[in-house]
Amino acid sequence: MTGKKKSNWFYCALSTATMAMILLSCSGASDKWMGTVDATFKYRPDDHTTTVFDVPRGTKSYTAGLVAGDRVLAVDGADLTSVSLGEVLAAMNGPVGSVAVVTVQRGAEVIDLEVERMREKKKDKKSD
Repeated sequence: MTGKKKSNWFYCALSTATMAMILLSCSGASDKWMGTVDATFKYRPDDHTTTVFDVPRGTKSYTAGLVAGDRVLAVDGADLTSVSLGEVLAAMNGPVGSVAVVTVQRGAEVIDLEVERMREKKKDKKSD
């Protein structure tokens, strides 16, 4: 895993789906395809806040209404306001096609968004 620290934010270079596959491989639970919420998040370790960094157009997260700048409070009812990065990543993961209820704070409003978990898309490798 690579990352860099900038302005007290830690940018994780592994996607949540990749992290889920690593965790599942270690646990031996590999009988189902695992997916994740298809957005990019940033995690601030000093106060354990997770914020939506990017939501690509056309993704399930975009369709569900997730917006860059949303502060993630919970996923499927599990409070994520004082947990580690690993716990945040684990909460985003689940079987492909399952729905994650992502609770976010947008300004003064708290919103529950239903986001279908997607399988991570592989990048095409070019042959030399």
